[in-house]
Amino acid sequence: SPQAMTAAYISPPLRTWRPMVVWTCLLVAGLALGAMVVFLCTTVLSVNRSLEGNVDLGDGNWSQGEEVVKELGGQGRAARKLGLYLAMPEKVAPRKAEAALALGCCGRHGVPALCRALGSANEDTRGFAAGSLTHLGPEATDAVPALIQALRNHKDEWAVEALGAIGPAASSATDVLLETCREADPGVRSAAVAALGSIGADADRAVPALCAALKDDDDLVRLNAACSLGEYGAAAAKAVPALTAALQDSRPDVKSAAALALGHIGRAARGSVPALEKLMRHYEVGYAAAAALARICAPDNRKYVEALAGIAGDKRRGGSRLEAIAELGELGKMAAAAVPHLTRIAGDRREDELYRDAAAEALKKIRGEESKP
Repeated sequence: SPQAMTAAYISPPLRTWRPMVVWTCLLVAGLALGAMVVFLCTTVLSVNRSLEGNVDLGDGNWSQGEEVVKELGGQGRAARKLGLYLAMPEKVAPRKAEAALALGCCGRHGVPALCRALGSANEDTRGFAAGSLTHLGPEATDAVPALIQALRNHKDEWAVEALGAIGPAASSATDVLLETCREADPGVRSAAVAALGSIGADADRAVPALCAALKDDDDLVRLNAACSLGEYGAAAAKAVPALTAALQDSRPDVKSAAALALGHIGRAARGSVPALEKLMRHYEVGYAAAAALARICAPDNRKYVEALAGIAGDKRRGGSRLEAIAELGELGKMAAAAVPHLTRIAGDRREDELYRDAAAEALKKIRGEESKP
């Protein structure tokens, strides 16, 4: 009947719709897949082109990545594109180390992709990823767990340096850094010793480890150990005997670092005064001994401040002069007795501009004017 024919046209059997539904789904999926392939290809090509034109790994300058970030649409977009690039196979994305470097200019947006890159089998990619996290410093706090894992897996020096650059927020890495201080590679040991000082956590365990490092066979390990103990300041009071012994080190830079560390420990280091007074006569290291004594003996420190000022004004001292001027500035109001000496250096047109500027800056710090425009 006409009614039945109409119903048949309006409601065809379900089986005639199934192929249409399947083909429609396949078409949509194919279009989506095609769009994804096009997106991936264009992204990889644009990233490759930008990296090739702007990044030279031999330069080692992280600012190179700024132009890449600009070309890729700013920090957020660049981080997404560079992260996608790092996830692609090596044959498609051959410039992963360059991409890791560029992510260092993406701020916090680049941290997740850099954390993934730390797990790369490619040493260069891991190294530049850790270098970018070092470049970001405290901004890369979220990367601490990934850096700890990378350090446990590969014992890479770069991962240690990144943890040190993050600073106190990386305190959860103290355990692994203490373990790393015993590594066979002196480069890794020296980086771990330096990182402990930058982080400044758990003095009860870190200070003994740093005291042991003062006796290391490697010069840089000993130097970094002394500097790190200085970073701990008064919390490193138990290190005074080890640092006093380090004043006899064969290297002048280690002697200087040990002297300055004793100064930062403060009054608790009074037992080192005789050794420091003897060292004050040393041509290269005298400035460090005088600066340490000025801190330890404050407020009765006038003779040591004047001795340091004398080194600052001695044109025969070369680089030690600059160090002495800088230390006077760091002493702040404790170096008030040095103001006439520094004023003379700052106003002497016969002096090199480098020394005049350094003296002027030290005077600002002593007078409390450092924060003024």
